[in-house]
Amino acid sequence: MEEVEAEIQLTCLSGTPSSDSESEGSSSDSDSSDSDSDSSASENDSWMLAACSQALPRRRRRQLHHQTQKELNDMYAKCYEASRKGKKKPPPQLPFILHHAKLHHPEVFCQEFHVTPYTFDCLIQCIEHDHIFMSGSDNGQMPVETQLGITLYRFGHYGNAAGLSKVARWAGVGKGTVLLATKRVMRALVTTMPSPTPMVPTIISR
Repeated sequence: MEEVEAEIQLTCLSGTPSSDSESEGSSSDSDSSDSDSDSSASENDSWMLAACSQALPRRRRRQLHHQTQKELNDMYAKCYEASRKGKKKPPPQLPFILHHAKLHHPEVFCQEFHVTPYTFDCLIQCIEHDHIFMSGSDNGQMPVETQLGITLYRFGHYGNAAGLSKVARWAGVGKGTVLLATKRVMRALVTTMPSPTPMVPTIISR
């Protein structure tokens, strides 16, 4: 980007020479207008670049445009210019609970989700066909059982154990995914599960 701007400025300056008398007059007035020139320096620079770019040949302008676009694409592709250290994450525990403990160690499954494997499967059958889990894009959602597992884990814990960072590390997903999965499951449960019928108090219960 700096090379492109330098070339445009060089072309502009070479096409608009100034005389000695003009330079002397400008130097005498520069002391009185330093404050005004500082405030409008950025505006003058942007106007100069826009005006001088028109003085370049059309072919060279096209080359500069492609070069600038390439540098912008490279900048957005890197996202980070400064070096940064990678943070290692522990292996997630959710896949082990869903695919191994559910079949071979149901007591461990109950400790994590506070429901039995049978109840878990019943909940899956109730909400898996809800439209909230049907994505209209080419990128499909994560399995419904994974989203239900994240939600039940949050429901069964409190305090720091139910925090987004803790649940995200436990499930091997991002913190935003934890919130999104919880909202989807709660909405599916509310719309799918029948609401309890209110009981009218009788004379004896009164």
